[in-house]
Amino acid sequence: MATDIRVDTTFKNNRKKRKLFSRLGSDGVLCLIYLWLSVAENKPEGVLFGYSSEDIELDSDWDGEPGLFVKTLLECNLLDCDENNTYSLHNWSTRQQWVYKSYDRSDKARFSILAKKYPSIYLELKEKGINAISKDEYARLTTVKRTVNEPLTDTTTKNNEPLTPSPSPSPSPNTNKKEIPDSDESGIFYSTKKNRKLSGKRLETFNQFWEIFNLKKGKADAADSWLDIPTLTDALVCDILEAAKTEAQNRQLLIDGGSSPKWAQGWLTSRRWEDEITEDHPEQQQYPTYTGDQELC
Repeated sequence: MATDIRVDTTFKNNRKKRKLFSRLGSDGVLCLIYLWLSVAENKPEGVLFGYSSEDIELDSDWDGEPGLFVKTLLECNLLDCDENNTYSLHNWSTRQQWVYKSYDRSDKARFSILAKKYPSIYLELKEKGINAISKDEYARLTTVKRTVNEPLTDTTTKNNEPLTPSPSPSPSPNTNKKEIPDSDESGIFYSTKKNRKLSGKRLETFNQFWEIFNLKKGKADAADSWLDIPTLTDALVCDILEAAKTEAQNRQLLIDGGSSPKWAQGWLTSRRWEDEITEDHPEQQQYPTYTGDQELC
């Protein structure tokens, strides 16, 4: 759910806003903002399925002549109505992209949570190229017993079916939980800041992290922090890499906001991959804002 919307500072001089003001006064403009807020909270994609003219005016706190507010929004091209009498906010997906994509962000955030709580399911989906999961699908995958070889993306539940007997011979233990060794016998290693040797699978996974994190400063210190992770399993590496990817994607936004990003060593030492996921955050909004001559929505 989105918790804010974007309104440019030139909003007061916008042509559509002035037209709305001339017809309905300041109450009409305030009700428009209330409508935007209600849509962001309840219909983030901007399409008001099932809404009547009365519903829209109720959500907007309009207390004037019934039907007049919606009629005026349509005339000012602030509201659309299709052949099925379904209302939608004009150009909402372009002017409020942060809100419009809130469902996508929620699905991706939920997928990251899946990685932490159910790494085996996460890895299986990841191998299929899936990087987001709906609320219903998350519930199905984590609460419904699945038979052996049942596709993860099949939406059919099987609560009443017995589990298929284990195959013979029994499958090998889940390698996702096997700890990654600190070294091997290849002789290839990386010397850390503390003159420790990082080699083998630990070195391989560290190099993956270093490339994804993509802030090439303090590598030797970061290597020490990587060695200090006590139990490094394949599932944990997936968690770290996924979080590192998000960190790299959001880094420029942090810099633009006047903050200094963490180097890899500090990020690993602080175990930032365990940070709670915030689905909506104002600093992450990077979409076009309105200018005086642009459409409001």
